[in-house]
Amino acid sequence: MEYKVILADLPERINGFTKMEADGFCTIVINAKASSDQQRECYRHELEHIIMDDFGEGDADQIEAVRHEGYKNEVGKMAVQIC
Repeated sequence: MEYKVILADLPERINGFTKMEADGFCTIVINAKASSDQQRECYRHELEHIIMDDFGEGDADQIEAVRHEGYKNEVGKMAVQIC
């Protein structure tokens, strides 16, 4: 699991996102304007996407719904430990 994290000025409605490159390397982009708590939560959320390899074909809305419940499961707990 190789990734880097960058802060960027994003629109307020976007907390962050993860982009996977063709070589499998991930970049987590977090909104620099967000509070530190929001940034931490976004980081945890994006780590869940990386851990669960959510970058294949699929319904993004459905994946997001599952990830928002993820904090309650083992993947969410593992992401919190990494944070």
